Amino acid sequence: AAEMKTALVQDVLEASQCYTHAVELLRVLIRLSIVISVTLGKNPKAWWILLLMPTLMACWIRCRGQSYLAACDAEGDCQLGIEKFIEMTCDSYNMISEYSQRPQMNELFDQELWSATRNGRIPKQQMEMNNKYFPKWLGPVFVALYIATSTKHVLEGKLSVGSFLATINILRGIAGQFSDLYKILMELNVLVGPLRSLVHLLNMPTEVPIHKKTFDERREMTRRARASMNHGSIGGVVEDAIPLKIVNMRMTFKSDVTLFRDVSITIPQGALIAITQDKLVKGRTTLLKL
Repeated sequence: AAEMKTALVQDVLEASQCYTHAVELLRVLIRLSIVISVTLGKNPKAWWILLLMPTLMACWIRCRGQSYLAACDAEGDCQLGIEKFIEMTCDSYNMISEYSQRPQMNELFDQELWSATRNGRIPKQQMEMNNKYFPKWLGPVFVALYIATSTKHVLEGKLSVGSFLATINILRGIAGQFSDLYKILMELNVLVGPLRSLVHLLNMPTEVPIHKKTFDERREMTRRARASMNHGSIGGVVEDAIPLKIVNMRMTFKSDVTLFRDVSITIPQGALIAITQDKLVKGRTTLLKL
């Protein structure tokens, strides 16, 4: 239930941003392609720096992408753990209040919150900080490299001062565009998790066919029971004389834990019964609730 709530409240909101990020990514790519083509047309000797910069950015994204995605997943798991703790506390609040356990629950919540901050939020923020400053440092480094390698061409007259200064400004702009591109790619990479979670939850098998089959079987059993009753000997409503039946009931959870199976009971209406069990057998309360 907590996973479904998280998917509906948080994952849907994050997944809805995919279109905006995709449009923004296309805009940045078009701007980069125009700037690079113009730069190569004005200064063909700067091809190596225009090729090396995106290559390093691509390598950085490839190396850091999976780590950043793992950090985001860890933060999401910590948030889900807090939500489960809050849901469990709200469901059991009456018992917690009656046994005067509210101070202890406050301490447990504080521990859960600190654990989520230490193991989820802080590592993600540290990685985001490192990822944020890598493209910003990349621009000055390549500008310095270009100045160191192209100054002699300016002094020899092979490159005009205007082209030299314009290329420096363009490199600064390209570094800023790569910074925006890297930020968008990281955000899109993070959105893969919510999309995968939504697709998984929306394609999970439902219990509708099982409930429909059970309901149809109950209707058929009721129809046969009514047909077998002697209406003339019944003074009241026919349904009040039909006994309550449980036929081959089984209860399992988590797909591998079985509380009971093949339980069949016939109880006349109005009768007072008691359900007993051995010490090694469980499921009496669950059976009464069902």
